Amino acid sequence: LKNNSRRIATGLISFLILTMLLFQVVCAVETNETIDAAGRVTVTNVNIEPSILMTGDVGLVTFTVENTGSSNVIISDAHLISKDIVVLNSDVYSSSRTIGAGTDMKFTFTILADQPENIYYPAFYLNFRDAGSLRYNIPVRVEEPQMAVSISNIPEVFSKGVTSKISLMIGNAKSVNMTGITILPSGDGVKFNRTSAFFGDLPAHSEKAIHFEITPESESELKFDIGYTCGMNAHETSYSIPITLGTDKQAADP
Repeated sequence: LKNNSRRIATGLISFLILTMLLFQVVCAVETNETIDAAGRVTVTNVNIEPSILMTGDVGLVTFTVENTGSSNVIISDAHLISKDIVVLNSDVYSSSRTIGAGTDMKFTFTILADQPENIYYPAFYLNFRDAGSLRYNIPVRVEEPQMAVSISNIPEVFSKGVTSKISLMIGNAKSVNMTGITILPSGDGVKFNRTSAFFGDLPAHSEKAIHFEITPESESELKFDIGYTCGMNAHETSYSIPITLGTDKQAADP
């Protein structure tokens, strides 16, 4: 009887050990399959709008993530992290989601470039439920907002009631297109041939001349308020010169 009990106990222990070994093997296979499936998820495209941000601009960064494998992959959360660039919707992808086999998914973050001119490298983290995470750094270029403005053909002396033709030069010294450019002239006691000027596009590293005819009636300050956009962001600047009346030395002597 004792021998039978020992054989039964030995068999039971052997069965339990074998069951535990089989369970460990199965778990290892499942883990390896999960890791392999997550390894087939990759970032295939990154789009930054606008492509170059001015200091103080808001932009959108969109990551396209594709699952090139044959198994679905569960993502626990996704984040864009940076110590320099402010992410305005950092918790927008805090819940889990599934990327189906052979499909892609987009993750869009809103950023605020409140840093000085430089190139910054925020990191995109895609955390998998059972297989670690994916990290992907991107360069974000930030430039100081700057529009070059100057006036040419300014007469040596402005004369009361005499019309002068001047040229306002607008220059884009930056690497991003400036669009929707509006120019509003102003000045007490100054008449203009046009109340505003508009042109749609000023490409990077280019300039354009806008002509105005002005007729001063009194001493004043001639001012040009200039508005423009870069991507979704509006900017403005101004340029002014004093108008001092005098006698034109080149005018005919009655």
